[in-house]
Amino acid sequence: MWKMSKTVYRDFLHWDHVKEHRTPLDVTTAECRRLRDSRLCDRQPMNSLGSKKWSLEGSLHVQGSWLQTSTDYLINCRLEEVVLETECSDCVISSPIGDIPASANGSIVDNLVTIVWDNSLKESQKCQAKQVEEGLAMLYETTDPKIFRIRDSNKQLDFVVKNVSVGLCKPATNFSNFRLVLGMDRVVASWIFANSSKSDAKIGNKNMNISTLLRAEIDAVAHTQYIRDFAVEMSNGLAEEI
Repeated sequence: MWKMSKTVYRDFLHWDHVKEHRTPLDVTTAECRRLRDSRLCDRQPMNSLGSKKWSLEGSLHVQGSWLQTSTDYLINCRLEEVVLETECSDCVISSPIGDIPASANGSIVDNLVTIVWDNSLKESQKCQAKQVEEGLAMLYETTDPKIFRIRDSNKQLDFVVKNVSVGLCKPATNFSNFRLVLGMDRVVASWIFANSSKSDAKIGNKNMNISTLLRAEIDAVAHTQYIRDFAVEMSNGLAEEI
């Protein structure tokens, strides 16, 4: 929502001096809900733009008067219905403006954009696995036979996984070549060896969009682990040279 204002001053020679201003307006949660329910902007009906979008964007016509200043204004609005997604009751909510904290209770205002929703309209969907990363990596054993390390030098990613098969969803199903990634909830890893011609661990919906917060968590943990291991290797190399 924004305010359009126009000022016209007509001088002695009947020349018009025009100034226009566009001022963004904060929209409260209550105002946003009224806008959503009524489709009225400043008591004026909004125009449908299709795809669940509405707008009222008018222009001002101000008639000047000799040696006087004339001013007028109007309110313009834009409204759009969007889909919000969350993976659990206490997880962040994915939205077009970014991730919304789980503590938000039905509304949020961010950078002059107001989003409102009704928790009663939530629809549960069946658990669905999403592939978020793939690459060529080395698999290392550790002193613990139940712990493996996956390292991708090209992407500078390093994952520590537990060598125990886990299911993708709750209730756990599809037990196969999926292993739990330590330090990251709701993330599993799978691999096939380079000389293998087939894999029993396939995930549909390849490279689907995921929450930006989850993506940042995966990248940060994996990259930090890679840097830590690389530093240890450098230290060991220096010790051998000395």
